[in-house]
Amino acid sequence: MRHSLPNNFGILISNPFLLGLTILLANDFYFKPYFHNWVTGKLSDFSGLFIFPLFLSSFFPKFKKTIFIMTGVGFVFWKSPASQPFIDLWNAWNLFPIQRVIDYTDLLALGVLPIALVFSNQRPALSLPFSFRPVLVSALCIFAFMATTRALTPEEAAFFKTLHANNPYSFHLSLDNLAKFIDKELSLPEPLSVSGEIRRFYAYGKTQILLNSCPKTILASFTITETYPGSGNPDSNIALSHVTDCGTITPEEFRAAFEDQFITPLQKKLSLNPS
Repeated sequence: MRHSLPNNFGILISNPFLLGLTILLANDFYFKPYFHNWVTGKLSDFSGLFIFPLFLSSFFPKFKKTIFIMTGVGFVFWKSPASQPFIDLWNAWNLFPIQRVIDYTDLLALGVLPIALVFSNQRPALSLPFSFRPVLVSALCIFAFMATTRALTPEEAAFFKTLHANNPYSFHLSLDNLAKFIDKELSLPEPLSVSGEIRRFYAYGKTQILLNSCPKTILASFTITETYPGSGNPDSNIALSHVTDCGTITPEEFRAAFEDQFITPLQKKLSLNPS
């Protein structure tokens, strides 16, 4: 027997909402680890952007419009280099690492927000009996939202903690000059993304790394940070931020390959072009 629930909480146990939640969980815990491709990268964005504002709106229906707007704004911020200082600050606390890869095609997922908004104004047919309390679905949602950001096993967390420790490489150039040099002289999968921040500047890029112990090409993400030492002239620090999965390598092995295939060639080209 099905019972009537208030529209805002009924959404939590409706077919479309539960389908989105199922896709989000299945993608983060099965499809991403085993397939890890363009499709799995987009599935979490689309399903997450569909259910996240619906979830919040079910508890705060009076703020529905604001929730949907801020969800879109927050997603754009999270997927931009502007969020890197906050990620760095969080990871510096050594609680559990969070990570994201900047890919502006992820912004296509914003198209699901109007669909979710229209759906939120409907009175959906319930797919679960009333005895299945929405609070249980809410608990699953909170777990899914945390997992899609974290999505790291203890082994992966240890890997990134080691990888991030003491890995910056310093160059006596401004970020702008270094970024232009890298884009011109090195073959990257895509141009660097440069973003100005208060008191600090960031660039975000990717490079391909090949290892004999890994059967596939590894994509390494890195940041460039501009600092001003005592001399007053800007320095730029390159630091690894993320690598695509290859469970056969160690952080030390990967860092050595990154130095050999990216940092050292960059240093050599800079020494030949000191201007």
